Amino acid sequence: MYLQMEDCVDRVGKAKFVTKLDLLKGYWQVPLTERASEISAFVTPDAFLQYKVLPFGLKNAPATFQRLMNQVLANVKHCEAYLDDVVCYSDTWNSHLQTLEEVFSRFQAANLTLNLAKCEFCHATVTYLGKEVGHGTVRPLEAKVQAIVEFPVPKSKRDLRRFLGMAGYYRNFCKNFSDVVKPLTDILRKAVSFNWDAKCEIAFESLKTLLCNAPVLAAPDFSRPFKLEVDASGTGAGAVLLQEDDYGIDHP
Repeated sequence: MYLQMEDCVDRVGKAKFVTKLDLLKGYWQVPLTERASEISAFVTPDAFLQYKVLPFGLKNAPATFQRLMNQVLANVKHCEAYLDDVVCYSDTWNSHLQTLEEVFSRFQAANLTLNLAKCEFCHATVTYLGKEVGHGTVRPLEAKVQAIVEFPVPKSKRDLRRFLGMAGYYRNFCKNFSDVVKPLTDILRKAVSFNWDAKCEIAFESLKTLLCNAPVLAAPDFSRPFKLEVDASGTGAGAVLLQEDDYGIDHP
């Protein structure tokens, strides 16, 4: 079972200490059964070969690996695993060390190996699932935003879908996202030909501007009450969760 990516980000974002762990060629650490090895066989010009470990590319490989991580890390508090992205997060130093000790013990028992070169230990913030999280905040990655800003004007529906896919991952940071991109989504309809006009150009540049000025979101504190703001028009609908900080200021 996959965890929702946003749920993982929300839980990790409010922590003061965050450690990100990376498994060394994670899929390859999962041995195949004899039957699974047989049906994974493939032919090369020189031989008939079978995988002995879980290869990348199999349709059920992500689900199988996620199931393994769920079993290995079951009931470990302050730890999340989304495929091979494992994070431990805590509000206190002692609690963080205890979590790490438990996770290392579980990995050792399961004979799993970490890639130390890609691990980040005891940071205030880390890059996790495409966002910078930790110390009570969540923000988009500068490199990802820059790639969106430098995206050339789409020449086809395929190009436009790619652009909207990149930008859409950060839609939580863009106020009135659905209204802004409406001219772009309108020309993606099946019955509509791709016609890049002035409205599309304005929407394209406006979305880039929104991302360049994206706010830093507050990580939710589930022990506090939330406020819900909603808005709708003839072209779109939106909602935002707000939470009051210690100074009485509402943060999205």
